[in-house]
Amino acid sequence: MMDLKNNKVVDLQLVQSNEVGGSYHMELEGLKRSLELLKERGVTLDCIVTDRHLQIQKFLRESSITQFFDVWHIEK
Repeated sequence: MMDLKNNKVVDLQLVQSNEVGGSYHMELEGLKRSLELLKERGVTLDCIVTDRHLQIQKFLRESSITQFFDVWHIEK
């Protein structure tokens, strides 16, 4: 997780596939862990920029978090 305003990495999560039932679920679990840690520390998000991972899109939509897509991933 990176704060683009201050150009600082604020969190990094290591998720192993055997923790979450497969590699497809690793990205979402890492995001959930990072968001929970930030919430515990009183950090609020204006928005989040991600790739187009479907599970993450659904999670953010249900969590009412504004999501933008990383242009590099769209261009690929």
